[in-house]
Amino acid sequence: MKSDRFTNNKGNRRRFLGSTAGVAAGMMSLKAATAGSANSNLQVGIVGVRARGRQLIKRFANQPGVTIRAICDIDPAQANRAAGELHDLQAADFRTERDYCSLLASGDVDAVVIATPDHWHAPMTIDAVAANKHVFVETPLTHSIDETTAVLNAASDSDRVLFCGMQQRSMSHMRSALNHIADGHLGSVRLARAWTSHRRKSIGTAPDGPPPIGVDYSHWLGPAPSREFNPNRFHYSWRWFWDYGGGELTNWGVHMIDMARLGLFGSRLHSGVAGVGARDERNPGASFAGSVQPRPPTTIHATGGKYYFTDDDQETPDTLTVNYDFGDRTLIWEHRQWCPRQIEGRSAGVAFYGEHGTLILDRGGWKVYDSNEKVAATESGSGDTVVEDFVAAVRSNDVTRHGLVSIAATTNLCHAANQEYRQG
Repeated sequence: MKSDRFTNNKGNRRRFLGSTAGVAAGMMSLKAATAGSANSNLQVGIVGVRARGRQLIKRFANQPGVTIRAICDIDPAQANRAAGELHDLQAADFRTERDYCSLLASGDVDAVVIATPDHWHAPMTIDAVAANKHVFVETPLTHSIDETTAVLNAASDSDRVLFCGMQQRSMSHMRSALNHIADGHLGSVRLARAWTSHRRKSIGTAPDGPPPIGVDYSHWLGPAPSREFNPNRFHYSWRWFWDYGGGELTNWGVHMIDMARLGLFGSRLHSGVAGVGARDERNPGASFAGSVQPRPPTTIHATGGKYYFTDDDQETPDTLTVNYDFGDRTLIWEHRQWCPRQIEGRSAGVAFYGEHGTLILDRGGWKVYDSNEKVAATESGSGDTVVEDFVAAVRSNDVTRHGLVSIAATTNLCHAANQEYRQG
């Protein structure tokens, strides 16, 4: 299925990507200087500094030998708030930017952190790689299948480190859960179920109007179709509109489906990196182009709708069930944004159903129930080290892509299910 993401707005996307072509060419001469400074003091620029962006500011500012040189946002209110917090976190000077192209053109930034709305992830990643910057981009990696291909192509042609912030892959208890399955303790596993069941609030309805004072709204739209500003399509709630996000499936779903897919195929997660191994997937190692492509499903069936939030502006479904059929095993995704009742006692999680037991996993830990419904194994949750892993990869010039092909496959599962839902 071909995404309508690029076809709806090709001219707009070419204009925004083309605007940095000169920047990328100019940065080629800075390649050696960038590599050298990254080995001593890693200098970072962060694009998008609202909720997740401010969390990443704190994480990066607390890393030894890391200095944040610039923060960038189209909303001056968000930039000023983030700047105030950063002043308390580091003594070094930094600047604020409104246009990420300026950040890419600067020689004092080695790595770019992208925490923008989803529709900017791929264009900024491609531009940053072309400008010889290391890249840490938040999930989802892209906003369409076409974009995923473009990002992988850009990565294969680059010697820069490219990380996607799939933080669950760096949690030690997530690794141990998948390794427990790969070691055969559950026996044959033919069904995995991933879900989120949150009681979200309606965003209501709102008329179009002028953007907030100082906001560069046309730049915020970027490659998305042009339209009048609407506050319901802006901060945070943008993710419930197809032009900018993929709903709950690319919000929570990309994380939980990732774990479900890996465990279903007996993959392992390696300590310290986001790579995978065993059976259907392996760590790409030193050869990105030669990495094993993850196994795709034979069919995808998605059913659901906007059943609960019928009187508000959001477009994406509040209720959705997706069945991924791999021929000899099945992965099921379910989300319901209006129900407080949790699945398996967890608001967001994954269940692996094996012939000898069932493993229930979430960010709080995991448990295995044997055939008698007794707890046979358990482990508590652990924090993620995804930022530390990225910094270490840059310092060691480790460009093995850290599971990028695998993360791209999970991302495409979400995009394909959304296309199936929308197009039937």
